Amino acid sequence: MWVHLNGAADLEHLRATNFNHYLRARPILAAANEICQPGPAHVYPTRFEGDYLSCGGPFLMSNPPKALLKFHLDDVGYIALVSVTVDGGKFEKIGASRPK
Repeated sequence: MWVHLNGAADLEHLRATNFNHYLRARPILAAANEICQPGPAHVYPTRFEGDYLSCGGPFLMSNPPKALLKFHLDDVGYIALVSVTVDGGKFEKIGASRPK
């Protein structure tokens, strides 16, 4: 079973229906920037009380960028659309002249 957490209403519904999962999901969602940094696979600290944390796939081109964060709490899988700030990013001019 997968539950989507794409906004405040979804999080409030989780709070009302499964308070234990709500308490455990909040720190995971709050650490989205740490979990969703691009690069090689990460090892996540044990402070996250979930299993199978992953933030895969391409970033969604919005402002701010968003990514899909997935994790399991007990027998329930959660998918959250989270905003992220990518460290070390830089702008490059598209269509810049290329060396000949």
